[in-house]
Amino acid sequence: MKKLYSIVIMMIVFICFTSVAAAKDAQRIQEISTFYNGTYQLSSYQSIMVDKSKTYVPLKLIDTFSDISVAYGSDITVKTGKGSFKIDKRNTIIHNNTTYITYKKLQEMSHVTGKYVGSAQTLFLWDNSKGQAKSGQLISNISTLTNDYRAQFGKKIYNLSDNRAGWIVDIVYSSYSTTTVKVMHKDYSISEMHVLSAYNDQYILDEHLQIIESLNNSTVWINKNVLDADGLKHLEKVYIHSATVKNQHLNINVKRQNGTYRLISIKIESSLGDSLDGIFYYENPKTHFKWSAKVWEDITNRVIRTGMTQAQVIMAWGYPDDANSTSTTYSEWEQWIYNDTDYLHFSDGILVSISEY
Repeated sequence: MKKLYSIVIMMIVFICFTSVAAAKDAQRIQEISTFYNGTYQLSSYQSIMVDKSKTYVPLKLIDTFSDISVAYGSDITVKTGKGSFKIDKRNTIIHNNTTYITYKKLQEMSHVTGKYVGSAQTLFLWDNSKGQAKSGQLISNISTLTNDYRAQFGKKIYNLSDNRAGWIVDIVYSSYSTTTVKVMHKDYSISEMHVLSAYNDQYILDEHLQIIESLNNSTVWINKNVLDADGLKHLEKVYIHSATVKNQHLNINVKRQNGTYRLISIKIESSLGDSLDGIFYYENPKTHFKWSAKVWEDITNRVIRTGMTQAQVIMAWGYPDDANSTSTTYSEWEQWIYNDTDYLHFSDGILVSISEY
């Protein structure tokens, strides 16, 4: 299966929506959610994780905590219930023009303590027994969640029924099939959504919505192996006039080369942000892959023929539902299966036979 894996990697690199540079930067400094005494801190200044190992808290955030004040001048001074402390470069970092202090230093100079929950990318801080109890309950709730829900803790979301924004401040399994998601809004009010545990169609993560909105005014090529769009051709070049979320659907209005418009409506799923890259190609495949006009004609019509390479078959039909391989002294044989009916056989990466059952 080495060839299939290499082709998958090549295709992913080709359609990748996020730049490598941005990914590297995200790994170096990552914003994490902050709770103080069991309450989500609705602030533009959130804590950060540096190099996946060191936690920093913004001074502008802790300045709002009880018994802590920050004075700015030629030096930065933090006053707490333990005394007055000078801040220097040994325990701070500057990020986005904001000074951050290490979590360890915050503990040393104040009565604040806490716990970082890596699976939820959330820092819980408290300075009294009530805050510790509330934080402990939230941490306990997180421990019962699936990885998908843990990753949503503290994240900004949009309610798909009214497009209202909020931040997830607690998630609790209400029953075997239902999950209660508590959301804090800009006015600090709390609302609840009761979501089917196996399928979320009530809200979308802000990070996914930003990806959707970035589609506006862009040119893409339709991948009908993933997107079931009536009236559009496979690999057809279209201009995205608008992409909006309404009534639990992603509505994409595209303009075709002949000047007509076509509305593509996709029901929102929790994995939508991850699956968008499969719906469109963001570069012209014909420019990226130097194949003959005949091969491209077949691919556009979603026709496969013996003699095609594995990459060409993937471009025409998409990835197989199943695959297996065997090697001999002289060659490598692979079998790809589509819809449990079409069996494609490759020898050294070239399609040599097609069987239908």
